[in-house]
Amino acid sequence: MASIDSRIAREARLFKLEMDGVNARRLERLRSCLDDEAVNMLLRARSIQIQRSGAAEWLHGKKYDETFRDYGPEVKFRRVRRRIEVLLELCGGDTALFLREYTRALTRHFPIQSPGFQWAPRLAMTETGRRTIVHSWRRIKV
Repeated sequence: MASIDSRIAREARLFKLEMDGVNARRLERLRSCLDDEAVNMLLRARSIQIQRSGAAEWLHGKKYDETFRDYGPEVKFRRVRRRIEVLLELCGGDTALFLREYTRALTRHFPIQSPGFQWAPRLAMTETGRRTIVHSWRRIKV
């Protein structure tokens, strides 16, 4: 029979491996959802004749709500609130993780043409108390 110390150490290693696997699958699902969301925004930009090279300029400064053109106010607000809050739930409430992965998706699908800027989205509250994302850039040293 193994000693209690070695059994506890083995169980701790197994637990860590299980949690690493769970976190990796959650991160993969989050990235997939955020990539899909970025592609949808890109398709909405293209539907109004914005080319991919100009899509970053189109998105810069807009709140997430403002990227929807084809929905009425009630439907748009209900849908936006649900998406942002559910995406944050998928992150376990970790806003730093959410913003880091959202920035990765924006960089991939909305490349900024100027080398002196990069995406720096931030979470904000709307007047109605809902959470939204403000798409903005930040200046970097080149």
